[in-house]
Amino acid sequence: MPACDLARKAKASTWSVLEIIEHLVIAQRVVLGDFDRLHQRAPRGNRKWVPYLMVLFVLRFRIPVRAPSPGFLPNGSRSLEELRRDWDNQHAQLLAFVTALKRDDLQRIWFCHPIAGNLTVGQGLLMLEAHLDTHIQQVTRRSSHWQQR
Repeated sequence: MPACDLARKAKASTWSVLEIIEHLVIAQRVVLGDFDRLHQRAPRGNRKWVPYLMVLFVLRFRIPVRAPSPGFLPNGSRSLEELRRDWDNQHAQLLAFVTALKRDDLQRIWFCHPIAGNLTVGQGLLMLEAHLDTHIQQVTRRSSHWQQR
């Protein structure tokens, strides 16, 4: 996609492709937290299944909702290269973290979402995958829209 199309918005009220990418990077960082401190975290409490399932339902069925908190909103100030570096770094840290987990750690609460609440590794990864899939669909629609013009 040409750089000019990355920042283009279909409407003033929608995000550009670059803002969608920034939102994904922010959301992943907020939900996963600081990998350097994960093993120092105190137990986060119990899982709450109803909020988790509700958020997953919204994501899987692509029900339009606002970002769950202002901290998830893009500000449009980052380049694609910077976002890519941040994304790649987060994924490298996530891979190292998950690889180092022991079997007993898989049911432990590691992550937290502002609406869904406390999440195990499996829940966190499933939610992030659903979130990514939702926004990939948005980017696909936008890119096909710009290519038709």
